[in-house]
Amino acid sequence: MQIQLSPAEHARLAAVAARSGRTPEQFATELLEAALRPVDPAFRAAVQEGLAQARRGEFIDEEEMERRIQEMLK
Repeated sequence: MQIQLSPAEHARLAAVAARSGRTPEQFATELLEAALRPVDPAFRAAVQEGLAQARRGEFIDEEEMERRIQEMLK
């Protein structure tokens, strides 16, 4: 399969790939593999809930985030 990119799109892909130390082909292949990988439904639901909370302006402060991270690492 071939994907047609405009010159501008190819330049952007090449720039991002170069920053990650990959060729545009390697970078594009990795992106496609990640996009096609199955996602756990529970994880997907948790992400969607987090996005909904963010849209409603429901955030926690940095101290609370640090506390939660430390709790997860125990």
